[in-house]
Amino acid sequence: MILTSIRALEINPQLEQAWSNLGILYFKQQFYDKSLYCFNKKIDIDSDSAKSWYYKARISAIRCEEEKALEFLEQAIKFNIKLKTRTDIKFTDLREKVQEDIYFNYLRDIKKFQKIVGVNNYLKL
Repeated sequence: MILTSIRALEINPQLEQAWSNLGILYFKQQFYDKSLYCFNKKIDIDSDSAKSWYYKARISAIRCEEEKALEFLEQAIKFNIKLKTRTDIKFTDLREKVQEDIYFNYLRDIKKFQKIVGVNNYLKL
């Protein structure tokens, strides 16, 4: 899968989905620098990519970069909420996904985290 995405990007470096796929594959293999590079490239093409901002938040949380993690998470949720109005896609509320994501466990007691994911959602944990 990694080679397929790399080859696709060699042919067309503007393929948003290939950058996203490659970033996720690198993330799963714990190649966080490479993953971050891919998500940054995806954001260069589509700055509203909630998934890319979300993965950047996860990587920052793994690295204990609290401020970056919260900043990127806020961007992810902002762009995710924009998707709610679209009828051509299945909407998944990222705030719910964040609550189950172990990478954010140490951030849960931080007021800014609670504000980003919504106090009511946070209290459901």
